[in-house]
Amino acid sequence: MRSPGQFAHQDRGQIALDRTGGAGRLPRLRGARAAITTTVFVAGVWLAAALLPGPAAAQDPAPSPILRIFSVGGVLTADGTLWQYSPSRKWQTIDEAFRDQGKETHILPLPVPAKSIEEMVTFGFLRTTGGDVWLYDLEKDEWNHLEPPR
Repeated sequence: MRSPGQFAHQDRGQIALDRTGGAGRLPRLRGARAAITTTVFVAGVWLAAALLPGPAAAQDPAPSPILRIFSVGGVLTADGTLWQYSPSRKWQTIDEAFRDQGKETHILPLPVPAKSIEEMVTFGFLRTTGGDVWLYDLEKDEWNHLEPPR
């Protein structure tokens, strides 16, 4: 076997070929390594998908914190949802609870952000931290901003 320095008098192309172990051997080696690496990677991804639990998005989202309670069994959560508890139906949004009683309502979304609600005694009457008062009209199915008493 000849050493790479033995061809110093020849052109650079021949030296480069000898240092790689012969013409064409380096590209084949790189191709084989790439194929092996790809195969191992794909097998790892497949194995992880088969063994690990499903994505986090498929799980139930964390419940929103409760900001206020209203009436009997009603809560307002930080995401602005009004929930009503019934032993037979468990938790329902306020609109779902009315729908189960045969009344279609659009109470949600609320007219103001949940964090700005300072007081709410019933689902349809609230006061904000800024002093605004809102009333939900069941007959018209809409929220109305009320002027303060004079």
